[in-house]
Amino acid sequence: MKIYNPEKFGRLPDAILFDFDNTLYPYDPAHEAAMQAVREKAARSLSIEPAAFDKAFTEARKQVKARLGHTASAHSRLLYMQRMLELVGLGSQVLLALDYEQTYWRTFLSNAILFDDVKELLDDLRIMGIPSLLRPRPSF
Repeated sequence: MKIYNPEKFGRLPDAILFDFDNTLYPYDPAHEAAMQAVREKAARSLSIEPAAFDKAFTEARKQVKARLGHTASAHSRLLYMQRMLELVGLGSQVLLALDYEQTYWRTFLSNAILFDDVKELLDDLRIMGIPSLLRPRPSF
């Protein structure tokens, strides 16, 4: 690891806090792939058109965020999926919402490709004994 201004560091930091999205990997490609996977699953399982899915999901996300405000749960894909299912007239479908949420995250994580040198940076920090605290960036 190259430190460009060593004079600014009297000692190593106790920890480094990273945001995930667009810091360790590009968010948009992973999110778009995940949404496409859920959209396709909804088309197969519910015969819902992609445009209708997108409209219901967008409204569900908006409603969940309005109801929960600036809280971590306002970012829950599970809550978005459940509300989307309610908006398309299916009522409470907890297992289906959970299936869609798991599809989203499984696809998201398989498409979250780290930026160049992230693994090396994290390894350097580990070797130096500096814990890395990773947290997703809230999208308010």
